[in-house]
Amino acid sequence: MGWVTCLNYAPRSGCIISGARDRTVRFWDSITGKELRSISVLGEPPAFIWISPDERLLAISSQSFAPIKIVDVDSGKFVGNLPTHGGMITSLAFSPDGSTILTVEQKGIARLWDTSDFKALATLKISAHYGVHCIFSIVTQNLASFWQEWIGL
Repeated sequence: MGWVTCLNYAPRSGCIISGARDRTVRFWDSITGKELRSISVLGEPPAFIWISPDERLLAISSQSFAPIKIVDVDSGKFVGNLPTHGGMITSLAFSPDGSTILTVEQKGIARLWDTSDFKALATLKISAHYGVHCIFSIVTQNLASFWQEWIGL
């Protein structure tokens, strides 16, 4: 097992998900600490990992401009890639229903992706700040950036 490079939590299953320098993503029981399963990742070690609200999909990115890998959590198989925008991805969010993914790169390009075919639905320009973070609002169905810009859907 390599150094841990990123963590996330899956609240429905109670799993802690870790990415490591040995190019693996591991699922851990948050109560017992036991490893439940692992997924090998080709290419660079994971830098960020995100899980969909229904815990069906896992998005994995590296620190380079490589595409974001989408993995089916149950099978551990890669089901799609999201191409980068020409800059490092600084934020990713799944919509509350898991049907859409939002990616944001450091140059201020945001894209919405359909999770059924991983094709881009829309491209948006937001203020370019290194480290912009965006989320979906569960209540209003809007997107919010860390810098308090609101983009209606």
